[in-house]
Parts: sequence; C-alpha cells; structure tokens
Amino acid sequence: MSDKIYYRVQYPLKKAIQTLKELDREEDKLKDALDELGEYEKSRLNDLLENWEEEGRENLANFIEELRKQKN
Repeated sequence: MSDKIYYRVQYPLKKAIQTLKELDREEDKLKDALDELGEYEKSRLNDLLENWEEEGRENLANFIEELRKQKN
C-alpha cells in the first residue's frame, strides 16, 4: 500500500516541487514557462490550486489521520 502511495502521490508531488524550485530560482525561465502555457493549462493549474486550498489539504490530512488510527 505504501508503495502505491509513494509512486502515485508522493513521487509526482516531489518531482513537481523540484521543478517549481528550479523555476523559482531562475525567474526568467518561470516567466517563459508561464507564457508557453495555453489557456487550458492555466485553467487546470488554477483549478488544482483552488481545489487544494478549498478541500484537498483537509482531505489529505483526514486520510493521514485515518491511516494513523488504523495503525494503532
């Protein structure tokens, strides 16, 4: 189970964060990358961030708490 979580959730998030850190260090690349995004990609990114802020973070915290309870 933990392997599936790692490969489907943790690893992709880790890679995305690394990519964002690299882009953040070089603001010119970040601006270029954003300029290359189409409206569809921008709306998907916006939806992802809004979903995370509205319910994603809480859902993840609840899921982790349930896993901890099952462990005990």
